[in-house]
Amino acid sequence: MTAVIPLGAFERVPLREAWPTEDGNFTPWLAQDDTMKLLGEALNLELEVEAVEHWVGPFRADILARVADDASELDHRVIIENQFGRTNHGHLGQILTYLAGIEHARTVVWIAETIQEDHRAAVDWLNANTTEDFSFFAIEIELWRIGNSPPAPRFNIIASPNDWTKTARKASVQVGETGLVERHRFHIGYWASFAEYLKQKRSTFRIQQSKRGNVVGFAIGRAGARIVAIISTEQRRIGVATLPQQGFR
Repeated sequence: MTAVIPLGAFERVPLREAWPTEDGNFTPWLAQDDTMKLLGEALNLELEVEAVEHWVGPFRADILARVADDASELDHRVIIENQFGRTNHGHLGQILTYLAGIEHARTVVWIAETIQEDHRAAVDWLNANTTEDFSFFAIEIELWRIGNSPPAPRFNIIASPNDWTKTARKASVQVGETGLVERHRFHIGYWASFAEYLKQKRSTFRIQQSKRGNVVGFAIGRAGARIVAIISTEQRRIGVATLPQQGFR
């Protein structure tokens, strides 16, 4: 007779059980290297904290970070704004103020316990109506534990940009100006459609753009490695592989 393995049940933990205050506990935790790595895996970005409580006029952005995984992205700064409870219009206004006041700010990450539907719609609108240079994320933070285990954080992406759709839109404009080759147009269209499919299926995979139009990468939640998908119009084939993270550009 097969032995039965005892199973536990997930239990939702209030955020204030781990972080009594937002500014004194949650923000410092979020700014730690290990937490930035966890958040970066959810966003498919490698993040380095530049400042905590960064002044922008009379306001202070919770965390200012930068993208560190590519030398060409050193001027790409990321604004991270967090709040307990439900999102509100005040924080939405602050986020836009920070974006206008911080040089090279190109990505906004809004973290809260609950992203209200109107604010999710606002983030979707910003992603759909701004240029490909800007990206907006809305993320819900949760704490879970099993039995008496320590609580574990989980970042749930509620709204995010479809970078490949933006790239396809930009490329369609450039076709008349630069005569974009047919192969490159096919690559862009294929990955844009695939990214939209993943979004509709609520997949945890997020496409990371690369300098090679026929190859894209996916973070797998493991440091130093990722999955890549490859299409070849010449060989008429599609494939996947695992590569060291430094091998994907």
